[in-house]
Amino acid sequence: MASYVLIMGLCFGINNKCMDPITPSIIFKDYYTCITYGYELSNQLLIEMKPNSVNTKKTYFKFTCIDQTKGV
Repeated sequence: MASYVLIMGLCFGINNKCMDPITPSIIFKDYYTCITYGYELSNQLLIEMKPNSVNTKKTYFKFTCIDQTKGV
């Protein structure tokens, strides 16, 4: 049975740099659940940031879901 982890990084378009990725300590049962959580979490985090900071730094989140059972 597959199990997925979310790998997420905070990025700044102003200088095309991303911080080291983080992995929330949640294991997902499938890719769909993992990737939709990534979109929801990204949206939630952006909402919590100050709009001026997001606009100035061109902040965005980059993420993927990795299947732990394949080690990839």
